[in-house]
Amino acid sequence: MTSISIDPRVDAFAAEVRSRLGDLGPEEVTELTEGLEADLAERLADTGDLGDAAAYARELRESAGLPAQGPHVPPSQTSREWWAERRAQALAFSRRRGIAPITRFLVALRPVWWFARGFALFLCIGALGPRLNWLLPADPLGWIVLAALVVLSVQWGRGIWLGSRFLRILKAAASVVAVLVLLITIPTALNRLSYDPYSSGYSSGDSYEEPIPEGLRMNGENVQNIFAFDCSGAAIDRVQLFDANGKPLVLEDADENGLLARESDAGTQTYLKARTDTEQGPVYNAFPLSTVTTTIDPDTGAVSTPTPIPSAGTPDEAQPGSAVRPFERARPLPGCTIAPAAPAEEAPAGEAPAGEAPAEPTP
Repeated sequence: MTSISIDPRVDAFAAEVRSRLGDLGPEEVTELTEGLEADLAERLADTGDLGDAAAYARELRESAGLPAQGPHVPPSQTSREWWAERRAQALAFSRRRGIAPITRFLVALRPVWWFARGFALFLCIGALGPRLNWLLPADPLGWIVLAALVVLSVQWGRGIWLGSRFLRILKAAASVVAVLVLLITIPTALNRLSYDPYSSGYSSGDSYEEPIPEGLRMNGENVQNIFAFDCSGAAIDRVQLFDANGKPLVLEDADENGLLARESDAGTQTYLKARTDTEQGPVYNAFPLSTVTTTIDPDTGAVSTPTPIPSAGTPDEAQPGSAVRPFERARPLPGCTIAPAAPAEEAPAGEAPAGEAPAEPTP
């Protein structure tokens, strides 16, 4: 069909009439509107007015014996037309004054986005296998996969390797996934980079370190007391202990009275006397430590003066609050002579008679 009209009002009126006939088939519309522009041009020349397009379309239907059209619904856009319209709007916006410089700057950064998209796709693939070491490839194969994905992303950005509709859809989906991955990965990476210097400084001693408890510890707990035995296994009442540098070994820091708190039982606070005063000064590494007790008034909370218990008791001398040795004798060491435990004339069963060397016990 050829239009002979040059007046835009005629063209717009004819387009509106055809849209009102849109519910009919293409052949019927062509038959009803054949010569429409010429008729409209003549009407416009005669009357100067084209009238109402809806009424004109209704007259065409009635003259052809067709049913009236229902409520007019504008023709819907196809998805391609919708995207073309949005793209045109975005392009027009990007050309506005003040926006154009920003647009040119962002366009110049397109290669960065191409690389970031390929890297994000690598992170997605690396998360599913052993080829990822945090954010970097863990082996040569991982670097090859990363390089291949970056090349693919760059080619897509240049409009190459998009010969089918499937590939164009795949490119759009990959771009959306890449944006989501980068939104998650970038904050995580920045947080880790800001945390690493602190953690490395902490480990190297440059920053604050939690103080290590003073004194002797075993399996994470303070040693409660120390009992010494000689090579024959006999208990030693008082010994002084030092380390390889001559530094005295102490259980922990004592209070101003030289006492170490240990346990509370029925209102009685038990302490170990860690300080032994000598002419040369106090000694804190003499073991075993003797026990002192302090009574606490449950009503007033008043603390009585510590009462010393002369020395650590043996298993047979145990009394409440005293530091009792875990055993009376230890196993002797090889090459040590064991002194008899009782007089020869009343030697208990199992011990050597007077004048004879005691039998070497079995370890």
